[in-house]
Amino acid sequence: MSIVIRYSDDRGKGLADVQGSDGRLNVSSRSDARAYYNSRDEHLAFAVPFLVTLMDAAEVFVAWRNASDDKELVISAVTLALFEAGDNEWHVGTGTPAAGTTIVPVNMNQGSARSAPTDGSESVMMGTTTTPLTGMTSSGVISRQNIGVVEEDRVVEFRDTVRLGQNDTFFGQLGAGISTPGFVRGTIYGYYE
Repeated sequence: MSIVIRYSDDRGKGLADVQGSDGRLNVSSRSDARAYYNSRDEHLAFAVPFLVTLMDAAEVFVAWRNASDDKELVISAVTLALFEAGDNEWHVGTGTPAAGTTIVPVNMNQGSARSAPTDGSESVMMGTTTTPLTGMTSSGVISRQNIGVVEEDRVVEFRDTVRLGQNDTFFGQLGAGISTPGFVRGTIYGYYE
């Protein structure tokens, strides 16, 4: 006796019969990062590229605040290069970034017209020449990097573990060991869900 399994696919073709040559259901699956599915289905995956000049030791150079009223902001990864070998810290905290230049997050789904949630106040900013960002309070350092080669891009993979609720902020701060002001560049990757 043969068993026939019927399923409804997600492409609107209705019910279909599935049976392998051995009389069993043969299936396969694919697994991708959550950001992939978010970009494809929700169109809310973004990149925040930044280039800040003349930052000094212990200054905050970039911040991304979750301005959504119904979604969490998930940080998946960051890249960073420094003007001088030294330390960098990534913080989570609260507060609205101020005293910087607004950055418009780039939607990773080029076919989408959706933009990052905003509530009318600044949510993504980078520092300006000789002026660090202000307005944030750190809840703690979640990652420290030591970049030993000048201008070498480093990647920190958070693997979707950094989740920010409404008005929570993710920000980068130079370590205290930097002795010569210079540029900081990189990209923050995140999505809303």
